[in-house]
Amino acid sequence: MDKSDPAAHNSAILERRELRFSPAALQAMIGWSLGAASSHRLLPTPPDGVTLVPEHHRIDVVYGVGAKARLIPLTVGALGTLLIAYCIRSLIPMPRIARKEVRIGARYVALVFHVEHPQAPTPEVIEMAVVRNGPVRQWR
Repeated sequence: MDKSDPAAHNSAILERRELRFSPAALQAMIGWSLGAASSHRLLPTPPDGVTLVPEHHRIDVVYGVGAKARLIPLTVGALGTLLIAYCIRSLIPMPRIARKEVRIGARYVALVFHVEHPQAPTPEVIEMAVVRNGPVRQWR
């Protein structure tokens, strides 16, 4: 086991959850969040597209088409704020106490939650040894 890994110490349990948003999902989310989006200097109308720009840690929100298209950059911090507000309004469950991270990739944006449980919690019911007659079925 890697000694730099926190799970190697003190019976820690590390939990990681990732929500991935495609450019189309981001476009819809911004269109459904016009009030919050306007606080980040986005236009008060649904966007016509979203372009992922991972090398600059941002997305470009596209308004209009062709030569008249206007690109408005949205930083990782602003995007994270919009995504969390959207998840709350959409009742997508998220851990309250977690380290949050936004990753912009080539095909999607990921909202990542990291939770560390420093000690393995004691279960409500502790199982005792059981003698079984016959084979145990595989979990699926």
